Amino acid sequence: MRANSGEDGMQGFGYTPIAWSPYSEPVLSKRVKAVSDALNIGTYFEVKPVRGQDIANAPFMVTTSPRHCYTRTAVTKYFGVQEHPLTDKFLHHFTSKKHRPLWIFVYNSDADLRPVVKTVCVKRLRTALVKVLNANGYGHWGDRLPGFDDISVLHGTIHLRISHGKEFIRMSDQEVHDELDRLMKKSVIQQLRVPQWPIQAQSRRVQVGEQSPQHRGHSNQPQQRGSGQSSAGGYRDTRGTPTDTRAGNRVRKPRIEDGN
Repeated sequence: MRANSGEDGMQGFGYTPIAWSPYSEPVLSKRVKAVSDALNIGTYFEVKPVRGQDIANAPFMVTTSPRHCYTRTAVTKYFGVQEHPLTDKFLHHFTSKKHRPLWIFVYNSDADLRPVVKTVCVKRLRTALVKVLNANGYGHWGDRLPGFDDISVLHGTIHLRISHGKEFIRMSDQEVHDELDRLMKKSVIQQLRVPQWPIQAQSRRVQVGEQSPQHRGHSNQPQQRGSGQSSAGGYRDTRGTPTDTRAGNRVRKPRIEDGN
């Protein structure tokens, strides 16, 4: 009797039945590959470490790609040849961010840390990266901040991976900032900077009163306040209603005052 192999155990769980390794190029399902080719989205296989890092001993690693790329978890678990029930959900998660020039993913791969410690470390590293981007004149979406003459943007993918959690915890905020700033100035900006992003106007957050019809799905006609529909910025004006309908309360008709 033939023993079940590792590939047989992966059948039916959304995993691509191949031997996964950092050196094997992933195989996507036909549907996911068609969408990825149309939107020019790559996989984690194209994300490479930046120069100037100690790969074996660095508390965290910075890897980049000039293309938008899926994460390893998304590819190996949800986008394989045998699709997962949540494939559509994760595919929409990535394709809905296509209007952003820069994709940032921060995660902790140190198995010795507790989940809450991992979460705190990830938030700390992400905050440090955003501050470094702002210090170099870029927003967290890679768009150029106001006050600069050039309109260049950072386009692509940045992966931050905490590989040695205890060493990262011992680092001060200033040390984390200095290391990220050094890598940003030395390699990251040179690799990801492009002269102009075609839809740079849509890369910023849409404020109240502004519209982004191409990527937000709103019409060009301004909506009337109090009509029960959301405004262009995603907010709803409820000042004209007697009762706040967001709480699920019944709306009462306004009381007719006597003319006495």
